[in-house]
Amino acid sequence: MQLNAVLNHLKPNTQKHLFTQEQTQAFFFFESATIGLPEEPHRNSTEDSISCFGLRKKSNKEKPKMTQTNAGASSGAAAATTTELPPPQPQPQTQRSEMVLHTGSLSFSSHMSREDEEMTRSALSAFRAKEDEIEKRRMEVRGRIQAQLGRVEEETRRLSTLREEIESMADPMRKEVSVVRKKIDSVNKELKPLGATVQKKEREYKEALDTFNEKNREKVQLITKLMEMEQLVGESEKLRMKKLEELSKSIEETV
Repeated sequence: MQLNAVLNHLKPNTQKHLFTQEQTQAFFFFESATIGLPEEPHRNSTEDSISCFGLRKKSNKEKPKMTQTNAGASSGAAAATTTELPPPQPQPQTQRSEMVLHTGSLSFSSHMSREDEEMTRSALSAFRAKEDEIEKRRMEVRGRIQAQLGRVEEETRRLSTLREEIESMADPMRKEVSVVRKKIDSVNKELKPLGATVQKKEREYKEALDTFNEKNREKVQLITKLMEMEQLVGESEKLRMKKLEELSKSIEETV
């Protein structure tokens, strides 16, 4: 009867934690035997690290097995103690067992919730610490790289200055020659457009000269034609004068 009452009282808790009938019986004896003991200590850093790497579900699944084994051992001890004690009255024992089961389930659930919160907090703190450490290392590496880049730039500048000094020592007139060459290059650059303009002007001059020669030829041709016309006009005037003389003679004869 006592066991049936305990099982009826543990039905909602069995649905929540997925305990079997044998586990609930063992849990009852374990709680009745260890009601005067202190609470279980908190998890250490290794358990927190296990929860950080995603093994939290596995540890939660393995808890009922551990409680079952501990409950089996405690049930043996409780059975040994109950065999020695005289049989108590039925009603107070049932009330006591119900109270023990109720308090045990509450303490178990509160202990589990506390452990879960502590595990999540420790996981978050470990994750943040790792992120901070990674950020610090990244900034240190960045600073080192920037320092090395600055050194490389300084070394390149020094090398360029040293190269110029070595070149000046090898050929002291090299700078003057380079200056003269630069001037020659600039003059050549200026002469190129001037040469192009000169060639253009030469073409224009040739074209103008050709047109001038053509016009002169036309002028000569026109002059020759004018001379011919003057000769023709002179001949025609002579003929007219002859005709006029003949007419005047004929008129005189008739008179």
